[in-house]
Amino acid sequence: MLKFSAGNIVCRLIPEGEETLDAKINNVEIFFAETKKVLAFTHDLAKYLSQEERLTAGRFHFEGDRNTYIVCHALLRLILSARLNMPPGEILFHRKANEKPEIKGNPLFFNISHTREAFVIAVSESFEVGVDLEKVKTEFNFEPVIRRFFGEGEQKFILEKSQKSRERFFLLWTRKESFLKAVGTGIINNLSEIEVSKGINHISRTIFETEIPVKLPGIFFISSFKNLDYFFSAAISARSRIKVNIIDEKKIHSFLI
Repeated sequence: MLKFSAGNIVCRLIPEGEETLDAKINNVEIFFAETKKVLAFTHDLAKYLSQEERLTAGRFHFEGDRNTYIVCHALLRLILSARLNMPPGEILFHRKANEKPEIKGNPLFFNISHTREAFVIAVSESFEVGVDLEKVKTEFNFEPVIRRFFGEGEQKFILEKSQKSRERFFLLWTRKESFLKAVGTGIINNLSEIEVSKGINHISRTIFETEIPVKLPGIFFISSFKNLDYFFSAAISARSRIKVNIIDEKKIHSFLI
């Protein structure tokens, strides 16, 4: 069961451009799982991978990384298969100019993120989505990171309550990464200019001028969640209704064909 929502924020790009104002609310589903909870199904899930995905899985040095890759990518194919009404093996992924994968010719958007021990998948009906997952690491020294990659307001937000600083760091990091993945850049050099600690955040478009060759929407909505020791955030370029699914050994059966 999902523990709690970690909040919702808005990122507006300035100067302001077109906003996605659609009468139809976009629907987004998020799927979270710890690999160990579905590890027993690794063999069954592997058969849904493409030949290229099997080769990629075989190149992982650590078994934990390999197993997470297999179950995450196989489950992605099964989730998309149900929505597209086509066999999972027939789904063809295409990489756009910014290297973000898509289903060519289909208005269904998706994104994934994983650690060695867990993964998250987000599927959006009609608009771009970016998702990021991070485990709260108790041994990680985050203070040098916030001085380099976070703005003054974000540093204050993280450090003002020392007992929650570590969790706030990982919360903001997932917001930053999910936003950049929705935009289509991935990590960029000037991360401190991506403000994600306020309810409404204004971000200059000039940050992205040389990064992506596409027209950006004017607004992104970011929803964040915490489950167990993990934070995950999803950024979408439209107002959306979000459903979070926690996948375990019981629920995985509903996805297997």
